[in-house]
Amino acid sequence: MAKIAHKFDPFELVGEEKPRNHRAISREICDFVLEEVLNHVGDAKSPVRNGKWKSSLSKEYKKQKSKKSGILKANMELSGDMLDAMECVLTSDGQVELRIDGKEGDKADGHNNHSGRSNLPAREFIPKPDQTFKRGIVAGIKQIIKESQDG
Repeated sequence: MAKIAHKFDPFELVGEEKPRNHRAISREICDFVLEEVLNHVGDAKSPVRNGKWKSSLSKEYKKQKSKKSGILKANMELSGDMLDAMECVLTSDGQVELRIDGKEGDKADGHNNHSGRSNLPAREFIPKPDQTFKRGIVAGIKQIIKESQDG
């Protein structure tokens, strides 16, 4: 069973010093990142900077998805199990980790193709180690940090 994850230091990402209350700020960043990723995916867009996203569905899958959900866009949701399994957590070393693991991690690997073994269309929704989030998400992280320093 696969674990698909992107682990990062949000303060390093935006070039800010880590304050004493960094764990509380990082928890807020976790909530923000998870919400933004789910919003992008729901709109059938990659939250990954320069991320690949095949917007069309195969004819066969389109039929299946139409029967099950009625939504005909590539929003990574058929049953909802995979996206429901996505979580963003604060790790013991103080970093933020967006992840899906277990059986749902296998599905996520199929679409993100972290392993390089998938034949499914690329829909990158969790950054690979050499990737990051789109500019708007990074700017939101920076804003959360800035607001915590101002208040």
